[in-house]
Amino acid sequence: PVIVDNKAGAYEQIAGQAVASAKPDGYTLWLATTGGTVQAPLLKALPYDPLKLTHVGVIAEADAVLAVKNGFPARNVDELIQYAKKSPGEINFGSAGTGAPSHLLLEYVQAVTNTKMTHIPFKSAGDVVRELAGGTIDIAIAVPASAVPLIQDEKFRAIAVTSPERLKALPDVPTLEEGGVKELKGMAVYAFYAILGPAGMPPDVTRTLNDAFSKISQDPEVIQKAEQMNFRAVSGTSAAFTSRIARESRQWRPIAEKIK
Repeated sequence: PVIVDNKAGAYEQIAGQAVASAKPDGYTLWLATTGGTVQAPLLKALPYDPLKLTHVGVIAEADAVLAVKNGFPARNVDELIQYAKKSPGEINFGSAGTGAPSHLLLEYVQAVTNTKMTHIPFKSAGDVVRELAGGTIDIAIAVPASAVPLIQDEKFRAIAVTSPERLKALPDVPTLEEGGVKELKGMAVYAFYAILGPAGMPPDVTRTLNDAFSKISQDPEVIQKAEQMNFRAVSGTSAAFTSRIARESRQWRPIAEKIK
């Protein structure tokens, strides 16, 4: 049996600390995200180093929707960037808080396109989609699970998705790759979900866990369930996960330094 102990808050620091201080026997694991393993360490000092924990593997990925309020003049990402260049600081965007993935991604967009928008932080992702639906913010990055129902109800509009392919739930919304803004092509996956353990776990235990999670990620029922929730079930080696943390840390470091 698996016992789930939800330790939410503090950019996943509470959960991370609990695992970092646990016995490295493979029985205490952390289901972490990009935010907890890559972005949070760049923004604040943590009592542990995610790079030094045991990296079992990535098990899922999630993409995001770039959405605009109804009535906003940009109909696609090309027009959004053109608008932002003509009117620096006029466009405001909401996020789930300073340093949240939804904040960092739009800071990245501004950095690579040489544009300036105004950040409005909220307490949660739910607040962001609510305010976007109410028209109090112009644009936002949102996960499909919360955005798709509101888009289908025409509460706001989606102009792009960050996924490599169009989302099944939003077949008419183009990917960033399809857009004409070359700086936004090849953007990393919005978020990954991965399994970590305490530092010093025996290699054979790590391999056993990685094999088990990889098998689960390839199960057709799991793949279908993940798709229904707008996730992608994936698998990969422990070494590939370690490389990914290092690679994405390099990508996000300049953005994190900018907003500290």
